[in-house]
Amino acid sequence: MSLLKNTVWYSIGSLSYSLSSFILLIIVSRKLGSYSTGVFSIGWAISQLVYAIGLFGLRNFQVSDNSGGFRFEDYLFTKFFSIVFMFLGTIVNSLYLGLSFEKLTISMLLTCLMVSEVLADLFAGYFQTTEKLFIAGQSYLFRVIGYDIIFYISIVFTNNLKFSLLMAILFSFVWLFLFDFQIILKLQKIVFVIDLKKSILILRNCFPIFLSAFLTNYIVNIPKNNIELYSSENVQAVYNILSMPSSVITLMVSFIMVPLYTKITSLWNERKNKKLNSMIIKMTFLIFLISITIVILGNFFGLYIMSKIFGINLVNFSVEFTVLLIAGGINSLINLLVFLITVYKKQSFLSYVYILAVIAASLYTPYLVKTTSILGGAISYFLSVSLILFILIVIVINNNRKIRG
Repeated sequence: MSLLKNTVWYSIGSLSYSLSSFILLIIVSRKLGSYSTGVFSIGWAISQLVYAIGLFGLRNFQVSDNSGGFRFEDYLFTKFFSIVFMFLGTIVNSLYLGLSFEKLTISMLLTCLMVSEVLADLFAGYFQTTEKLFIAGQSYLFRVIGYDIIFYISIVFTNNLKFSLLMAILFSFVWLFLFDFQIILKLQKIVFVIDLKKSILILRNCFPIFLSAFLTNYIVNIPKNNIELYSSENVQAVYNILSMPSSVITLMVSFIMVPLYTKITSLWNERKNKKLNSMIIKMTFLIFLISITIVILGNFFGLYIMSKIFGINLVNFSVEFTVLLIAGGINSLINLLVFLITVYKKQSFLSYVYILAVIAASLYTPYLVKTTSILGGAISYFLSVSLILFILIVIVINNNRKIRG
């Protein structure tokens, strides 16, 4: 199957997922008001944090596992561990923030929705290793559009956020079982033999990748957590609306880049360093081009359109919006560098990089949020990703020098 077909379909399908959070937030904002938007926003923030726990960095490892030492069943069983950790993470985070029972319930429901996305990512990894990534793209497209429509219809008829989320969750799981999983069963014979040693080995190998992704999401959430502690649901709603396009940049870029990761791994394994460097430069330029385009368009049209869509006046937040968009572009480049470092087998460095960034962000974010509110949250995110980017660039350049050396 051609790389173009896989790339196009996966990009379209994954784009639907990246826009879904935006659509769900619009629905809640327009139909249920700013208070419910704030409740949904903190629940979404928590679910995105534990989503990284569910993924556990397994996709990068799964795709780069050319030796075939692990079966699909090994990866599937490993996911059950990470899913249990997701729910524990949601409970711990909710208790730390002192969330009400209503907010805890919404957080748990959104975590359930993210569990379906964790399984979808696992299935997509299988399709990618079998050169059938286009199937994952098609599944993403119809599944995500499906649960967005069901969520909207449920909100319109019941005005109940919990019930609407429950319907969306049910649809997502049923689709994954009837579509993705059934195709995998046709492509390969699955023997459900539990190999605990292999699962532990997968978790151990993926831990540095997971920790970097988890701490990335944690860094994204630090401003939101401080707004939850020191401000109101309305401020939380505005910050999450402003930051949504930033996360969309990261997701859009990653979905365009992910289909190319297999090629990067092959070039590295074949020691075709000139072609690899050329590809990295092109991908970096593409990330820059996409980011700068969205920043420019966002400043000209974004705030006005978002104000109309969400029914909240956002025009006066142009500085905050720009800072968040730039930070989103930086985070996209970080994702590429993290994959490169994984391919180089240097992922053990990632833990130290992100721990340092979390410590730094935890020190300056409370002050920034208390003194400048939403702008402080935006600056906090920008400073954190800039620090990470700088350190990762140093690691990659140093590794390339050793290779040439």
